[in-house]
Amino acid sequence: LPIYKPAGVDSAGQLRLLVAERHMANDRSGLVLLKKHLAQLVCLTPLEPAASGLVVWSQHAGIQRKLVEDGSLVEHEAIAEVQGEVSSQALKRLNESSVVDGRAMQAAKVSVNHTGPETTRLRLAYKGYHPGQTVQLCDQAGLALTALKRIRIGRLPLAALPEGQWRFLLGYERF
Repeated sequence: LPIYKPAGVDSAGQLRLLVAERHMANDRSGLVLLKKHLAQLVCLTPLEPAASGLVVWSQHAGIQRKLVEDGSLVEHEAIAEVQGEVSSQALKRLNESSVVDGRAMQAAKVSVNHTGPETTRLRLAYKGYHPGQTVQLCDQAGLALTALKRIRIGRLPLAALPEGQWRFLLGYERF
């Protein structure tokens, strides 16, 4: 179940959003919500509580295997907002391989999406994702992260999913 996690909501709060009232009104899956759909769900793509965006919950073993066991092969895309301008040196640092929580990470692909007078939006794409990874990347580049929003996991986009709502995966959607 893809859910659009609002900023400031932890895992327990996300579970409280997985109710019939928060089911996206124009879900195109054609599935009728049953109790079994919401039983034994596992958060497969956690985000830090301060971040917002796409999170996947599932009870399906195949999806769990793809997003957890093969998780380092699945690309995640996010928009990060940082204070001020981003220098070419900071951008170069963001695109280098880094160590996050003592673990060597593959290099992220980072580009400037938008520059404003007080903030810069960065587009980040990384293979696999670990909560806290973007915060540590920005810290290492000397940037102050103010907001983070994950917009894609594999081939699954956040797209038209309203904040705080969830939907069923469509039959053709893959990670």
